[in-house]
Amino acid sequence: MAKKKKNPVENSSPQEMEKTRNTVPVESSVHPDETDETDPEEEEDAPEEGAVNAVAQSSASSNALLRAMMDQNFIEYASYVIKDRAIPDINDGFKPVQRRILWAMFLSDDGSYHKVAGVIGDTMKFHPHGDASIGDALVYRANKELYIDPQGNYGSIITGKAAAAPRYIECRLTALAREVLFNPDITELVDSYDGRNKEPVVLPSKIPTLLIMGADGIAVGTNTKIMPHNFNEVLQAQISYLKGEDFVLYPDFIQGGIMDVSKYEDGLGKIAVRAKLEIDGRAVVVKEIPPTTNTDKLMNSIESAVNKNKIKIATFHDYTAADVDIHLVPIRGYDPAKCLTALYAYTDCQLSISCNPMVIRDNHPRRMAVSEILKYSTDQLVQYLSWELQIECGKCLNKILARTLAQIFIEEGIYKRIEKCKSKESMFTEVRKGLEKFKSEWLPVVQALHENIVNGPHIMPMKKEEVDRLEQLSQGIIPDSEVETLVNIPIRRISAFEVDENRQPIAETKRFIPCDTLLLSVGLIPENELTRACGIPMDPITGGALVDENCQTQIPGIFACGNVLQVHDLVDYVSEEAERAGIGAADLVLNGTASAESLPTKPGYDVRYVIPQNVRKTEKDVNLFLRVTQPFGKVKFTVTSGDRVLSVAKRLKAAPGEMEKLTIKAEMLKNATQPIVV
Repeated sequence: MAKKKKNPVENSSPQEMEKTRNTVPVESSVHPDETDETDPEEEEDAPEEGAVNAVAQSSASSNALLRAMMDQNFIEYASYVIKDRAIPDINDGFKPVQRRILWAMFLSDDGSYHKVAGVIGDTMKFHPHGDASIGDALVYRANKELYIDPQGNYGSIITGKAAAAPRYIECRLTALAREVLFNPDITELVDSYDGRNKEPVVLPSKIPTLLIMGADGIAVGTNTKIMPHNFNEVLQAQISYLKGEDFVLYPDFIQGGIMDVSKYEDGLGKIAVRAKLEIDGRAVVVKEIPPTTNTDKLMNSIESAVNKNKIKIATFHDYTAADVDIHLVPIRGYDPAKCLTALYAYTDCQLSISCNPMVIRDNHPRRMAVSEILKYSTDQLVQYLSWELQIECGKCLNKILARTLAQIFIEEGIYKRIEKCKSKESMFTEVRKGLEKFKSEWLPVVQALHENIVNGPHIMPMKKEEVDRLEQLSQGIIPDSEVETLVNIPIRRISAFEVDENRQPIAETKRFIPCDTLLLSVGLIPENELTRACGIPMDPITGGALVDENCQTQIPGIFACGNVLQVHDLVDYVSEEAERAGIGAADLVLNGTASAESLPTKPGYDVRYVIPQNVRKTEKDVNLFLRVTQPFGKVKFTVTSGDRVLSVAKRLKAAPGEMEKLTIKAEMLKNATQPIVV
């Protein structure tokens, strides 16, 4: 019987067996014949050395992978905390949680108070964190009472008392918040964290919230500390910047106190703040406390200084209610003046605050001075107002186009052309053919609308319908949406359509269009007997007098000022029709209603016309053409000559709706020292 060769694995300890198992790949590289001749002890040592090398290689590989994971994850975490939690955005001055609270309140805003617990629940649709952080942020902002109107026990930033539970307190948006924070037309929206809702990237804030309310936050590797500033002073600084004037801003605190800004350095340095202390007999009274602290913290710092024998105080009492009132009584023989000095030296009655205005700008953290933040916010305000003006103008042009097309469609009987059409495409074709011969009326509106859309703000991507409509406008074609509106007009509306009633809304809408929106159009002086008689060209879009950039009409010397035509220099130009009617150039001042606060008027009379002082240069009588609105009406001339005020009243003879010609004598004009009021 052959002798069985001894297996080195047999009779081995579990640890040795594990080593052998781990080194099987190493052993497998050795030829079997050589294995038989190897000494058993050497056979055990070899696998142990290979195992160490394998473990070392595996450990090095694992460490490299772990380091790469740590580097990547830490950068992502740090970026998230800086951008999405702790540092405010310069565009609206809010941290994400604050922005989401206000957005949730805006979506449910109906003017009434809402439970804070409900607001927290609504905000959690947008905020991926717990309700505690939302509640704390809401209470903090509500205590500033700028954008959130609180109702209930919100605690106190002076005493440090906590607010009541969210189910017991209520809040709503302030009127200021509705006015300056929200405009869906210029707000970019993105998906919320779960993709179920839309939230704003930033709110279109029209005031520098960041400077007015301040900010405080700690992030990974950085922090922000921006002091609050006075509301009126910030707005005045904006006005100074727009005028090109210098301005200086210093912090302002709700708590009050005394401040040293010698090292403020435009928000990049530090400030020293002190409590306002007064000596009343033997007592030292605290009337105001420094910011960043409260009465509880202040009392604790005083107690700590007394225990360390830094200040010798016998008793101290806190009587703070609406105002700070803390009484400190030194021990007998201790001078209250020395006690006051010691309070500033050893307690929180004096603090030094280092400022670090770190903000998120262009998706990156950046340190900006206070003046830079204000200038950026002011430039952003101008941009927002420009966008809003363009959007409002576009809405007015849409209304004008819709009403103009409806008027032509009904008045000219174009609706009859679609009675026998059997398809939608044929109806659209017939409507466009019918409107083609009236192209001079609607084409200028279409062109102006196309220019408005192209030059307007594009906050959100345009929808397919909007892109198709813009393409049709660019070709001077009436868009499909407008044509579809026409063909869907009910028959009962067509039968009851009144042309005159439709023209009035068009004229009212045209008044909202800015004078520089349409070339050479002011849109404020409606066509009337005087403009027609004197040959003043009118804009077919707005129905107003055509003017240049200086508001001068195409008749030399005649200007459009507000809704009044004024003659700055009397000229001899008179159209043929005006010459036949006997109307002079000076008579053009008689259109519209003039506002003149300093002009001599009496109750019971409305100022209808104002004759400028330069008209007095003429030696001719001035003819007034008045449209009579009431039967047996009266007209009154008020002429001021030095200290004398002469009034002449005359009854009108023309019937209501007709024009009546009245004359002011040249002598009366010559003696007047102020504009004549009619």
